[in-house]
Amino acid sequence: MRELKHTRRNWCHHRISRSDAGAWTYTARWISLSLDARQQPGPATMGTSAWQIRHAADLYALPASEMEITFLQYVDWVELLHERGSSTIDEPKWNIQKAEPYALGWCRPQTDGPPLRARSLMQAGRLWRKYAGKLWDLAKKDLDWLIAKQKDGTRNLNKVTCDLWEETTSNDFFWNKAVMEAALLEGIQHSQEVGDATRAQAYLDALQEDVGDVTQRHQIWSFFFTGKYLTECPTTGAGASCKKYRKEIDGAVILGLVHGRTMIPTNASHSSVPLPTDLRVAETVKEYNKEFCSLYAVNRAESQGKNQLPGVLYGRYAADGYGAKDGGNPWVLITAALANLLYQAAETSSATPLTHQELAAWKAALNGGSGFNGSPRDFLAAGDSVLMRLRNHISEEDDLHLFEQIDRSSGRQYNAKDLTWSYAEVLNALVTRHSAAAKVAAASGAPVDVVVL
Repeated sequence: MRELKHTRRNWCHHRISRSDAGAWTYTARWISLSLDARQQPGPATMGTSAWQIRHAADLYALPASEMEITFLQYVDWVELLHERGSSTIDEPKWNIQKAEPYALGWCRPQTDGPPLRARSLMQAGRLWRKYAGKLWDLAKKDLDWLIAKQKDGTRNLNKVTCDLWEETTSNDFFWNKAVMEAALLEGIQHSQEVGDATRAQAYLDALQEDVGDVTQRHQIWSFFFTGKYLTECPTTGAGASCKKYRKEIDGAVILGLVHGRTMIPTNASHSSVPLPTDLRVAETVKEYNKEFCSLYAVNRAESQGKNQLPGVLYGRYAADGYGAKDGGNPWVLITAALANLLYQAAETSSATPLTHQELAAWKAALNGGSGFNGSPRDFLAAGDSVLMRLRNHISEEDDLHLFEQIDRSSGRQYNAKDLTWSYAEVLNALVTRHSAAAKVAAASGAPVDVVVL
């Protein structure tokens, strides 16, 4: 295998890194060992916003028969949820044993649950064709709910909802609208495939009338007006709740960029969520790098000396006060999503070279230096830098388990342990890397070190 080589440096002050084959073997071992912890019984409650099997990547770690059994248990749960009717379809937290919504206080509703659930079911139907009919019947219930109108005439997809972090409310978060758009685009495709032109048109009408151009409403000029980057709250018309939490920079946007584009190529051109190599994505990464390097001492401290680390750790937003006395911390979920985004950029650049403007923006965002030319290998290296940074904070003392956060000062893992979405997002990143590296190798004729899950 040909190794990806560059000086390993941190993005807060230095250039991107390219990791070596030995380091990647170590990272793959970390993933393999830590998966053992996922075979335990789940908690008594779950949320509809919990990571919804995206790519089924978390399931791919299981043997085929066990994967199918696990998935069918999930389908049984979705059937129970739908049997309760539309009034609880956007409930965020459920008591599994009683199959009923959590009755005590919580941030509700959460309208990202239905589109995420629908996408999981539709994608699984393409994986397991024998269940495709049943899965589509369930998925369209969530999609039909999204486009249904309330008494005041507004669609459910425009309801005031809690954000991804269950802290603030708005009817127009970037994350929510991005995954809604992707779900409806995929719903249009599925409707057309089964000959349901009426439903396809209904989804298209809702998309055009009430979702619109998600990116256009969620972009703001950088401080020096070098370009526009993406925000979680709308640029104009944001409510007091959004403004209170200062969400001009929010890690939910990175997740929206990763999971907000349709996976069906025939409809991808209709997505308003930009491609991973887009100028606005580069500007977003640049601004977010500056923000999280400034906020987290661990990012700055590890950029100096002979043991400097590559990449950067991302968290939620500047005003975050959850999980620490002096402010928020980097999150495993969001950092892994950044790696995933960069691997997606590697795939995109394999098919479509960067424009001069995009290349300049990405070079600035990743501090790539003269050796950075926006090639797929450059983006693979950038994603590797992020995952290698993340791996550095996963301790053998914790048996390689993942926690929710990484302490902003000490670098130790922190807070909730073994959250599904932490593992799922790391696995999603590795699945994307595997695909991107294979395409790079096929196009260039030069092998790339590939992680085998």
